[in-house]
Amino acid sequence: MKLKTVGIFVLAGSLWFAGLAQAEDLFFDDFSTDLSSWNATEQGKWLVKNDELYSHSNAGCEKTNCPHSDLLLNDAIQPTGSYKASFDFRKTVSASQSKSLNTVATFVLWKDENNKIAIAIGDQSQPHKEKQHKEIGVVLSSWDGESWLTDASDTFDYDWDSDDWHTASLEKNGAIYSIYIDDIFLTEFEDSFLSGKGKIGIHGSATVTADNFVLSEITRPVSKCPRQR
Repeated sequence: MKLKTVGIFVLAGSLWFAGLAQAEDLFFDDFSTDLSSWNATEQGKWLVKNDELYSHSNAGCEKTNCPHSDLLLNDAIQPTGSYKASFDFRKTVSASQSKSLNTVATFVLWKDENNKIAIAIGDQSQPHKEKQHKEIGVVLSSWDGESWLTDASDTFDYDWDSDDWHTASLEKNGAIYSIYIDDIFLTEFEDSFLSGKGKIGIHGSATVTADNFVLSEITRPVSKCPRQR
């Protein structure tokens, strides 16, 4: 098992199969209509097209000192206890940079405009032309109102094709968050920055194509069974 401590987070993990948890769906959006169930922190960055969610990156915006746009669930939908949030993602070509490819799903935990955490799952290397990947990355970053700090990062062995749809999931239990790709456990971290109180949403630091956002209430903790090698 890998253990990496950077800044305010502890990031630990290896590939595991996810056990089955008792869960009740609270919200589902297949992005076939509009974004009336969401609140965008920056207007004009998010849109629905071809029954998918699309966000374009901030061209010319410095990576470390630009807050980027977030798409937050409306307050009436925000969960109050343990939950699982997931959405599908695939490779996207940036509209502003035709050679810039992103295959990343990024959740945001948002307290206010000066305090938030981004959890990126996938491949953000620029540029990447390969569609077949042997590894997948997880990067945790915190925004303090002035700049982004990369608090922890790691890569995990995983065979995947960036042209295909994949499902990223984030499960919350108190201040502990578990991260999954295609229902396979990657890693978990303890949030000592927001103390588990951030609102859930999707972060738009890169060009994003997403679909099928699901929010479920977890009524029984998920068991994590070691992956057979």
